[in-house]
Amino acid sequence: MVADRASHFRARGIVPCSFAFLTLLCVPVAAQQPAQGQGKSVEGFGESRRGDVPAGTLEMMTPETDEAIKHGLAWLARTQNADGSFGTGTYRGNIAVTSLAGLAFMSSGSSPGRGPYGAQIDKALAFVMDNTSPSGFIAVAASSTHGPMYSHGFGTLFLAEAYGMTHRPEIREKLQKAVR
Repeated sequence: MVADRASHFRARGIVPCSFAFLTLLCVPVAAQQPAQGQGKSVEGFGESRRGDVPAGTLEMMTPETDEAIKHGLAWLARTQNADGSFGTGTYRGNIAVTSLAGLAFMSSGSSPGRGPYGAQIDKALAFVMDNTSPSGFIAVAASSTHGPMYSHGFGTLFLAEAYGMTHRPEIREKLQKAVR
């Protein structure tokens, strides 16, 4: 039974997508600014203005890890749907899946319209924005979801990250409504 489930998920593309997302969690991220700009260590991070990371973090980013991330991102890029969404089967066109894929591309250094995955981010961003209602609710009515706020939350996070990188007014408008 477990083997049947595993092959079912592999066939639907869930395992590679999950793998790409999980490997990106290993990528170190910069800490938040320290309180009052003192340059103090924040939750185990060194001087945040320099982007210091905890000791041992660099060792986690092995050539194998880097290669796995590259393969995961390339797989995501190949599997993007024509409408800009990600996901297959019942999760085709899912806002959460699409937003997480877009965030994975952005965490690799690309941004909307820039970098190796800039075009994929732009398409995913257009899909999320096209599925943001005038009230700001982000959802695709026909898509399978874990509840309406699950997709809305990931969609809002994706819009926030994209706006932070681009300052595009059309993203800001949708983002403000989504937050409200």
